[in-house]
Amino acid sequence: MVTPAEKLADSLKILDGLQNQGIFAFRASDISRVHRARLIQNGFLTEVIKGWYISSRPDEQPGDSTAWYSLFWNFCSRYLQERFGTIPVLNQNVEFYGSEKRAVYLGK
Repeated sequence: MVTPAEKLADSLKILDGLQNQGIFAFRASDISRVHRARLIQNGFLTEVIKGWYISSRPDEQPGDSTAWYSLFWNFCSRYLQERFGTIPVLNQNVEFYGSEKRAVYLGK
């Protein structure tokens, strides 16, 4: 029989696989209901808005915003892309950098 610790380990492997792909903000459909519930119950996922989650630490206190501040831009990027799709940038004052191709406004 599978122990609760082994079930949690299976869920953490799913979470680790997504994080290794650079995904730290998750839609409800990214993780199965059973794994998602287990990760939330044990403090490894925190709901940001309905149907969207970020990774968190199980030892965080309620109201602790460390995970939110560290994953804010990752969440915004993923959420907006899922919600609105790719929006072309027509401004010449924007430069892209990094592996995630984040846009930076360079001014006038």
